[in-house]
Amino acid sequence: SGVLNAQFIPAGASELYHNGSKKFETTSSGVTITGGILPSPDGSFDIGNSSNRLGDVYIKDSKKLKLGDSADLEIYHDGSHSFIEDVGTGDLKIRSNGGAVIIAKTDGENAARFLTDGVVELYHNNSKKFETTSSGVTVTGTVAATSYTGDGSNLTGINTDLVGDTSPQLGGDLDVNG
Repeated sequence: SGVLNAQFIPAGASELYHNGSKKFETTSSGVTITGGILPSPDGSFDIGNSSNRLGDVYIKDSKKLKLGDSADLEIYHDGSHSFIEDVGTGDLKIRSNGGAVIIAKTDGENAARFLTDGVVELYHNNSKKFETTSSGVTVTGTVAATSYTGDGSNLTGINTDLVGDTSPQLGGDLDVNG
C-alpha cells in the first residue's frame, strides 16, 4: 500500500509509524514519542518490573503530574513553590501505615507531627508549642486570645481572686482639681 510502517537506519535511528505518521523514534539520547502513552487494557501502567523499576521522573516547572480519571490530583512545581492540589471533588487525604505523618523542612525541622492513634504536635521554629493529649491539650508558652466563652469555673491553676470584683479600680495617686 506504500505506507511506511517501520524504518531501521544502519548504526542510527529506528522509527515506527502509524498510518504514515512517525510515532516512535530512537535517538542518541533515548527515545522520542509523538502522541500519548496509554495504559494496558487492565488500567496498569508499569515501566520496568519489580526488580528493575524506573528511577527519577523529571517534569518541567509549571507542568503537572495529573492523577485520576478526571485529573483531580495535581502535583507540580511552579518555579518558586511546590504544590499538591486536589482540584476535583472530595477530600485530600494523607495516610500512613507507619507511626506518624510528619510535615517538616528538608533539614528535619518539624512543623507538625500527627502520630498514629494519638498525639498531634504543632511546632514553632522546631519547638513544640501545642500537643493534644488523652485529656485535652498542652500548650507551651503564652496563649493570647481576643475572647473566650464559658464561666471559667473548671479552669485550674489560675488566680481568680480579682475575677468577681468588677468595680472600677484606680491605682497610684489621684489629683482632683477644684
